[in-house]
Amino acid sequence: MSKVEIDQFAVESGAQTEARSKLPTEVVSTAAAFGRSVGMRDGQAFQRLVQAGHTPASHETISRNGTKRFYVTEDDIAAFHQRFLTQKTLAAEYNGFWRTLVAQLQAGGVEPFTSDGETFGHLFLRADVERFFEKPVADCKSLGWANKSFPNE
Repeated sequence: MSKVEIDQFAVESGAQTEARSKLPTEVVSTAAAFGRSVGMRDGQAFQRLVQAGHTPASHETISRNGTKRFYVTEDDIAAFHQRFLTQKTLAAEYNGFWRTLVAQLQAGGVEPFTSDGETFGHLFLRADVERFFEKPVADCKSLGWANKSFPNE
């Protein structure tokens, strides 16, 4: 590796570090890592949900080609859990096997959330699930969802 290549690498690394340091201090995780942690692993489902405006997240342009990388704060996480349940959070809140719970929901006519024909996997509106199981809307912060730590990518 030549000195020019090393110098260029140092400049690029410094720019990436500078971009990351500009993130708000309340950022908990990347959106991708958070999505995986709640079971949304298919086709960047959580990022697509964010890009469609169905759940909040912050974004920062950190690459030279202008790619947006999304991040979530505790408030973003609480807002997501207040509105949605995934198969993983469904199993945790209803103390059951997620496949059984999803089958019960679908048998009862509760369909996964879609938007303009786009699907996001086993993602359900919390209000629909709670109405079906007759469980009132919970405060997600009291359930500990907002305080869970998620690994950064």
